[in-house]
Amino acid sequence: MGKKHKRKKENQDKKELDPTCNARNTPDDADTRNLITAANTEEEDLISRLPDDILCCIISLLPFKSAVKTSFFSTRWRDLWKMNLVRNGSVEDAVIAISTFVICFNHLYQYRNIWGIRFNFNRGNILLASLSPNKKLHINFSTGKQEFPRQFGWQLNLNCQRFIYLPPPSTFFVKTLHLVSVSYHTNEAVSSLVSNFQFLESLVIAKCNGLRSLRVVSSSKLVNLTVFDCPQLKSLHVKASRLHSFRYRGLLPWFSFYHELLLADAMFDIRKGPGYSFEIRDFDLILQGAESAKNLTLCRWTFEKHISRYYLLPFHQFRTLKELWWIDYYLKDEEYSSDALTYFLKLCPSLEILSITIDRKSYQVSGTGTPFAEYTRDIRLKHLKVVKLDGFRSQEDEISLAEKLREVFSAEPKIVATSNGNSWRSLVKVSGLQEGSSSLCYKNNAVMEEHAEDMISNLPDEILFHIISLLPFDSAIQTIFLSRRWRLLWNIMALVQHGSTEEDVASAVSGFLTNFDEHNPTRNTWRLRYHFGRGSVLMVTIAPNNKLHLDFSTGKKQEFPRQFGLELELNRQNITTTQQPTTLPAFFVKTLNLISVDFFSNEAVSSVVSGFRFLENLKITECNGLKSLSINSNNTKLQHLTILDCPELKSLHVSTKLTTFRYRGLLPQVWPEFHYNLVDAMLDSRQGPGYVISNANEWDPVLLTIKNAEILTLCQWTFEALICPSLNPLKAAFQFYKLKELWWIDNSNQGYKCDSSISFLKLCPALERLFITIDPRSFCMAATTKSCSLQAGKQRQMRHLKLVRLEGFTNEEDEVEFAERLQELATANPLILATSDGFCWRRFVKVVSDSDSDQSKHHSKRQYKLLVQQVKETEELLLKHAHMGL
Repeated sequence: MGKKHKRKKENQDKKELDPTCNARNTPDDADTRNLITAANTEEEDLISRLPDDILCCIISLLPFKSAVKTSFFSTRWRDLWKMNLVRNGSVEDAVIAISTFVICFNHLYQYRNIWGIRFNFNRGNILLASLSPNKKLHINFSTGKQEFPRQFGWQLNLNCQRFIYLPPPSTFFVKTLHLVSVSYHTNEAVSSLVSNFQFLESLVIAKCNGLRSLRVVSSSKLVNLTVFDCPQLKSLHVKASRLHSFRYRGLLPWFSFYHELLLADAMFDIRKGPGYSFEIRDFDLILQGAESAKNLTLCRWTFEKHISRYYLLPFHQFRTLKELWWIDYYLKDEEYSSDALTYFLKLCPSLEILSITIDRKSYQVSGTGTPFAEYTRDIRLKHLKVVKLDGFRSQEDEISLAEKLREVFSAEPKIVATSNGNSWRSLVKVSGLQEGSSSLCYKNNAVMEEHAEDMISNLPDEILFHIISLLPFDSAIQTIFLSRRWRLLWNIMALVQHGSTEEDVASAVSGFLTNFDEHNPTRNTWRLRYHFGRGSVLMVTIAPNNKLHLDFSTGKKQEFPRQFGLELELNRQNITTTQQPTTLPAFFVKTLNLISVDFFSNEAVSSVVSGFRFLENLKITECNGLKSLSINSNNTKLQHLTILDCPELKSLHVSTKLTTFRYRGLLPQVWPEFHYNLVDAMLDSRQGPGYVISNANEWDPVLLTIKNAEILTLCQWTFEALICPSLNPLKAAFQFYKLKELWWIDNSNQGYKCDSSISFLKLCPALERLFITIDPRSFCMAATTKSCSLQAGKQRQMRHLKLVRLEGFTNEEDEVEFAERLQELATANPLILATSDGFCWRRFVKVVSDSDSDQSKHHSKRQYKLLVQQVKETEELLLKHAHMGL
C-alpha cells in the first residue's frame, strides 16, 4: 500500500503543475480555454461548407440585390446565385423551362422565389436566365462556346400569340427583356419564347455575333428598343407604333421603320462607321423621328454625311432637344474643326446640357463635306447650363473651342474639361489683359469644385426636419435643389400613418387638417403619408392659400386599372366616418388637387371631399380608369373646375354653376345641369372624342355656357363637328361677343387650311389676342364634316385685335396665307408674330403697294412679308395664353 500511495501522490503533484490536466479547474481557467478554442475556430467558415442545395435555398430567400451580392463573399459563393436551378436538355426544352420559370415566379411573395436558372443544351451551350426587380428578365448565352459564329437573320414578333409552349396565367409580367449573345443555334428558340411576353415594353439586344439582319415587330406595347454591339448587323427593320426611345451602338446599318417616329430619346453611337454602302436618303426617316427628341447622341461624321444637307432649310430644327452627346474626331495632321458642331448647335434652341467627346478611333469623312461657314443662323442658346469636354488633345484646343462656342451662347454656361475622364478642370472667362480691350478669353482653372465641408447637411435628420419646418412652404420646397441629401429629406419629411381600410382615410385627413395651425407654422407638419389597403399610399400636402393636395400616385400602380365612376358631393357634412374630430379644423380647404384616384380609393376620396364646405377650386388629374364623373354642390361656393389627362373619361355631369372650366384629354359627353356663363373655358380635346357622337345638338347646352367666355381654348375638329351644326340655324345672331383671348389648336394632317379658323373668328368681334398652334398629332375630322365651317359666321370686323401669335406652321406660305385672310377681318393692324420652334420669332409687316389707289380685295400681290431676322424680346413675346403650360 505504500507504493500505491506514493504513486498516487506523484500523479496529483503533476496535475497541480499542469492545469490542462486538472479535471477540476477554476472558472477563470475554463473561460481562458474557451477563448482559445473560439479563436482557433473563428476563421473557419462553417456556412460555406454546407451543401449547394442548402446554400441555394438560403439565397432564394434573399431579395434580388442581396442575392447577387453574395457572389462577392468568396469563390465558393461566386456562382451559387446563378445555380439556383440547373437543368439539361434541348433548345426546345429551354423555352419550356424559362416559361415555367417565369410562371412559377410570384412577385407578391418574393421570399419564396428562385431568381436564376441555368440550362445546358446541345454541345457546350449554356443559357443563364435571371429575374430582377421592376419585372426585368435577362437571358444570356455568352457563357457558351462560339468560336466561329454563323451569320443569321432574326425576326422577333412581340406581343402576339405564337409560341411552342402555352403557359398558364402568371402573376409576373415581363416588361423589360435583355437578350445577350443570341446565336444562329438559339435565335428561333428565343423568338418563340419572346412571343409569349404580351406586356413587353422595353427590349435590349446586345453582343449578338453573327446577327446580320434584325426585324422587330410589335403590336402596340413596345416603347423602348436598344441594340448594342452587334458587329455583323447590316439591316434593322422596326415596326412599333409607340416607340419613344431608340438607342443604337455599332456599325451603321440600314434602318427601316414602318411607322412614323416621334422619339423622345435617340442614341446613334455609330462612331465605327457605316456597315453597308449607304445613300443619304436612307437616314431621312429616322432623322425626322429624332427631331422631337429630348436626349440625343450623334456622331460628327453622321451629321456631315447624312444630316447637314437636310437641315440647311430654316424650318428644320431640334426644337425640344435638352441634352446632346456629340462624338467628334481629329482630322489627320490638322487642328480640331468645330464648324459642324457650331452649325448643329444653332439647330437646338432649347439645349441645356452639351457633352463633347473626342474619339481618335472614330470613323472620319473626307474634307469635301458641306461648307458650314457659308451658312449662318442668328440663333442663340438661351438655356445652355453645362458644357463637358472630354478627350481633347491639348488644353489649347479646349480653350479655342470655348472661344468659338461664344457665337451661339447668349448666357455663360459652366464649361468643364477632362482628358482621362476622372480629373476635371473648369474653364473660366476672364477680361482681356490689354488696356481698353473689351474682348474676353478663357483660362484653365485646375480646381473644378471647392471641396468645402457642408456641416449643415451632416446634421441628423431630426434637426434638419425642424429647420425645414420653420421655413415658409415655398422656401421649404426649394430645399430639394440644394443637394441630394436635402432632396431625400423633403421626400421623407412627412407624418407617416397606417390604416387598414379605405374608410380610415377620411378620419386621418380630417385629423391632420384639424391639428394644422396656419397662424403658427412652426408647429406644423406640411405632409402626411398614409398607408392603407393593399399597398395603397396617400400623400397629403398642405400648401399656402388654403390649398390641399391628395396624391395617390406614390402607391402601388395597377397594370390594368379597373374602371370606376366617381361621384363627389361637395359642401355637405361627412357622415360616412365614425371618428370625426370634435373641433373644427383651423385650416379651411379652398383649393383641392386630386391626383391619380383609382378604383380602390374613389370612395375614400368622396368621403373626404364631402367635408370641405368652403371648397372653391377643384382640380382632378391623371385618374386612370375614371369612366364617369359627377360633381354635385348644394351651394355656389365651387367656382373653378379643372380636369386634366383622364384617358378613360366618357361622361361628365356638373350640377353647380361654374365660372371657370378647364379640360384636357379625350372629349367626354358633358351634361351641365344648370345654365351658367363661363368666364374662362378650356376645351383642349386635340386627342379627339371620347364617345360616339350621334347628334351634334347634344352639345348645345355646353355651347351656351361658353358663349359669354372671355378666355377660350378650342380645337378645330370641335368647331367643325359640334359647333357648326348648332350655328347654322342661328348664324345670323350667335356670336362670342365677350371673347377677348383665344387659343385655337389646329392640325395639318391633310395640308393646312385656315377656313375653319377664319369662320370662327367672324364670331368674335371683341377679340384682342389670338394664339394659333398647329399640332400635327391633333385629331382631324373627315372631309365631309368640314363644309359647314365655310358657312358658319357672319362677316364681321374685328376692331380690337392687337396681337396674333402663330406657332407650329410647317412653311412660310401657310403663315402668309393666314395673315392675308386675317386682314379681311381686322380693321386695325395687329402685331403678327410667327415661330416654328417657340424660341426664334419672326414678325409680319405690310408691303406698301406702288399705287394705293389700285389696291383691292383681290389684289394679286401679297400684302404681307415675312421678316426673317429675330425679334427682340418684348412684352408681346413673353405674353402667353392663360391655358398654355397647364
